[in-house]
Order: sequence, then C-alpha cells, then structure tokens
Amino acid sequence: MYLEMLSHLLLGSVAHAGVNDLTVNQFSKSDGSSPDPSKSHRSGKNGDLRYLRTDGSGGSVILGNSGVDVNRQNQLNDGLHLFGWKDMISERFNGGLLNHTSSAKERGIKSDHSNHEHLQGYSPNVQVNYYEGELAPVIVKPNNEQ
Repeated sequence: MYLEMLSHLLLGSVAHAGVNDLTVNQFSKSDGSSPDPSKSHRSGKNGDLRYLRTDGSGGSVILGNSGVDVNRQNQLNDGLHLFGWKDMISERFNGGLLNHTSSAKERGIKSDHSNHEHLQGYSPNVQVNYYEGELAPVIVKPNNEQ
C-alpha cells in the first residue's frame, strides 16, 4: 500500500509538470534494499532521476549543457516538492541551482550529481479519501477494435 501510494505521488508530480519524457535512473530494489553502489535508495523513497532535456528524448545530459530544459526541470521539481520530496540534491550550474535543490558538493556528498537529481527527504502531506464501494471494471482498447 505504501509503495503504491509512493508511486502515485511520483506520477502525480510528473503529471503536475506535464512531463512525458522522465527517465528514472534508480530507486530501491523490489525488497526495499538499495542497489549498489548506492546506500541511500531504500524502500522506494529515495532515488535518482535524469534531468529533463530540451529535445524530450529522456537521454543523459549534464547540468550547464544547453540540452538541459531548465524551465521544465524546475516545474518538475516544484511538483516533486509539492507531492512530498523535500530534499533534492543536484549541483550548481551557471551560478545557480534548480528549484528546491541543494548542491551535493556543498553538502560534502562525494558522488557527482551533475548528470542526475537525487530525491530524498520524502515527507508527503496528502489526504487520501476512500469512498466505500467498488469501481466498475474498465476495459481500455484502441478505438479501431470492436
């Protein structure tokens, strides 16, 4: 249930920003443990996302490169913060930081975050409403199928 809510909040963040080209580098393994070499990607709360690109490809890009879509990345970060990630780690570029981030180097974190953003400090403030009953089954299929 918890991981399901967590994934919904990540999707909510992406939808909030209108992003359809996000690349998730790494969160936790299915058992909640952190994949090597990371030690902090536990229980699906902490993880890494590639920076958004201006070409929408989802490919790798380095902060400060003209291929980084700073506006969309800031919108995504606003959504991530809104949906519960209160501590995002990045790097300084062109003299500044992305919205809601701090510099890994300035925090003494040894791993390079110029090619990905790290999400941690997950602390959602959400309200879940459950309305009793059952939803009718929904079948999704292409328009050309009968």
